[in-house]
Amino acid sequence: MEALRDGITLRDIGIDVIAGQSPFSFKSKDGLLSKGNSSIGSGLPVWINGCSPYLTLPRSTCNNIAANLPMNFDEDLGLYLWDKKSDKYNEITTSATTLSFSFISGSNTDPVKIRIPLMHLNLTLEAPLIDIPIPYFPCHANDNGQYVLGRAFLQDVFITYGLSVGVFV
Repeated sequence: MEALRDGITLRDIGIDVIAGQSPFSFKSKDGLLSKGNSSIGSGLPVWINGCSPYLTLPRSTCNNIAANLPMNFDEDLGLYLWDKKSDKYNEITTSATTLSFSFISGSNTDPVKIRIPLMHLNLTLEAPLIDIPIPYFPCHANDNGQYVLGRAFLQDVFITYGLSVGVFV
């Protein structure tokens, strides 16, 4: 039970194009978890919590992800908003591009990689939080040391697991 209380160790976050033409100048880009933040070191303890709607991560990590995507941080909302006017917006959100999460496995040698399609991280913010619906990316910047992979992560992991074992609930 100690591992559950301490969370699990997130080793890295990357962007991977898993099929088709890449909408980026790369097919795969790693190092987004700790780039520019030496305090993260070789991993970050995170908790999985379906009650949280966001990917609550260090600000530097959210900024590293956002730097590769057509989005801007909205100070008032505290969220990253997709730029629908960008030529890359549709190209990226309809492609086989994923945000990959690498975790340290029990053996500590081979990371376990979970990929979430970026099209599933293109969510819509609606009333009462905002008057006009707007697409947002669910990375919530937080530098208080409490990092959570919430519903935005968990729903896709659950669906992927269900597909892999042929069980749907």
